[in-house]
Amino acid sequence: MARPGVLHRRYVAHFDMLGFKSATLRNSSLAWNALRNLRLCMDRMPTYTLQHMKPKRVISRRLETRIFSDTILVFTLGDEDDDLTAMLLLTSQLFSDALARCIPLRGGISHGDFFVDSDLQLYCGVPFVKAYELGERAQWYGITLDQIVAERFLSHPGGPLTTGKNIPTIIQWNVPLKVGGSRTSWVVNWPVIFREGFSKHPPLSVEEYYEPFELFLGPYRSLASDAKAKHENTAAFINAQFDALSHAQA
Repeated sequence: MARPGVLHRRYVAHFDMLGFKSATLRNSSLAWNALRNLRLCMDRMPTYTLQHMKPKRVISRRLETRIFSDTILVFTLGDEDDDLTAMLLLTSQLFSDALARCIPLRGGISHGDFFVDSDLQLYCGVPFVKAYELGERAQWYGITLDQIVAERFLSHPGGPLTTGKNIPTIIQWNVPLKVGGSRTSWVVNWPVIFREGFSKHPPLSVEEYYEPFELFLGPYRSLASDAKAKHENTAAFINAQFDALSHAQA
């Protein structure tokens, strides 16, 4: 008799490592090291507490993570305020830490009914599909939010993350699409949230942005045009957010 999965309304994130297939074919040892580093990033996802809450909440305990080769699944235990905070804060931290280790990620975050059977390693639900589609259609490295996730975040004054005075944690951005054109979507403002992680202060040229990825992805000049576009679009996003930050702090 089939065992039932546990169904809850949850926040669900899907991330994948870009360039992993070509990196594996070119140098499987490098690809393996990238996977190990990605696992380390996941293991180091810090334990945050919400200092203003009584009692303090350890929000990292609201998340579970799974990795399947170059794909990451993150889901919350439920859909309370702490779940949303944990999802946005810790996936942003994971994304930033991965980039710092020259691991390019792209992902999406959605919300809805999600089945989980951890013993059988089975996971199913609409938000997983939506999170996958949000990331998959984008031609950049970033985190795109489903509309309902953005609405729930914006309904909390101040939001659960702090980026500085007048600097929003999530913003609307014309996200470039693989099929061409762009779509205005809510995205995580990760360059500003983790601005201290940049070894060189933006603005960055595409070549400057790409340089740390060269060992894993190969020379920039050798990339296909669609792969180059991902880096061009990501560099443009980073520079735009730092420009907005400098104007806000002026």
